[in-house]
Amino acid sequence: MCVRKEEATTITLAGKTERAHVNLLFSNQLHQAGKRPPNQNGTWYNLLKNWIYVARPDFKFSTQFLSSFVVSCIFVYQVTVVLLMLITVIISLLKPFLKAMLERNTGLDEALVALQLFQDYSIASVLLACLFAIMQLGFFLRSHRNDVLKTYRTKRGLLPDEILHPKILVGKSLSFCGHQTAFTAIGLLVNVLSVFFLLLPIFVFHLLSKIRTADENSSRILNVIVDILPLIVTPIFTSIAVILLSHFVFKDHSYPDMSITVNNRRLFGIMSYFFFFFNIFVGLWSGLLRVVKGAVIVLVFLPRVDRTIMMRGYRRFDKAYMAYIGFLSVLVAFKHPVMLCFCQLLLEGVRRREAGQTTIASRPRVSGKALNRWFLVVLLMHNPSLVRHRKQGVRPRVQLPSTSDVKVEVSPIDLEDTFPPAERLKSLDVY
Repeated sequence: MCVRKEEATTITLAGKTERAHVNLLFSNQLHQAGKRPPNQNGTWYNLLKNWIYVARPDFKFSTQFLSSFVVSCIFVYQVTVVLLMLITVIISLLKPFLKAMLERNTGLDEALVALQLFQDYSIASVLLACLFAIMQLGFFLRSHRNDVLKTYRTKRGLLPDEILHPKILVGKSLSFCGHQTAFTAIGLLVNVLSVFFLLLPIFVFHLLSKIRTADENSSRILNVIVDILPLIVTPIFTSIAVILLSHFVFKDHSYPDMSITVNNRRLFGIMSYFFFFFNIFVGLWSGLLRVVKGAVIVLVFLPRVDRTIMMRGYRRFDKAYMAYIGFLSVLVAFKHPVMLCFCQLLLEGVRRREAGQTTIASRPRVSGKALNRWFLVVLLMHNPSLVRHRKQGVRPRVQLPSTSDVKVEVSPIDLEDTFPPAERLKSLDVY
């Protein structure tokens, strides 16, 4: 009975991973734990694995996160197999239909060649999108680990600008696994279309090389290049001219590079009017490039729930990102290694005191309550992310008096007075 009671009272909160994290934190080696090993002469597989993810002795993924990761990988495999089967079946059904429709025409061979090329490029798009999805899941592992380690040391973690209630974060965390799997599948389908769109010019050139002669293709390509050449050359030369003027004409070399100077203000005003119409063409290309860059970023980070495409102030509209934030907040609240080690030390002290093995003197020089409060202050100072989880950390907001209720008598200020140091710093936007 005594053995069972002792086993029941033995509670292990901090494991090897948590203890390793605290040891690295005390030895000031926490930032060196996840670096890649230098001068590694291994196989290509190990090099690729270490480039994507390097294991740390002080971190262990949660069971919920690993389950969602495994299910996402299985889902990617299933979607890839289904897409490959659909492409093969659809092409095999279209070939007899085309033969029946074009058996009396001369374009049967060209149509069959185009259909075969379409099948090949579609299969290549699916395989490349599958490879990209697996790489995104691998990068998601490293990103999640970095997010958790950052949240350990910050007061608000990765919470967005909109402050959410803790119960809302708990509710959001429940939908993390489902959102992760669904967004992985949606990202795979969208990336298949994106990769095929990128391969479309190669597909067209390949098809034209099989259908038409090289002279006809070269003449068509040359005509297209001649037509769009002025629209490409004008913005390029305008940008080069602006760079040269800013470096060699308008820059005053007697001042350091940290200050903004204009050497010839009159010429600067003339050039601003001269480049007005040319910058319209540059702005058109910049606008198109902005759309393209935004589309590329959206397509690349669509499977990633840890990255949002919303700007500040609108992040709560991204449900998948908020689910990840909720999952991250709940994970850090219950799995903080410093908190677990701290609680483990308290439990071991209580256990030793109950067993009569305590080494504390009968009359301590310092109050035990004061000592515990001092340890608590040091713990919260070095781990500010734990402050918001304390009951005393949540305080009601104090309504400040408005400026209309305050009357201040201001004495006349002479023009020769200077700003105090604090106001001078504020005027320089140091804060």
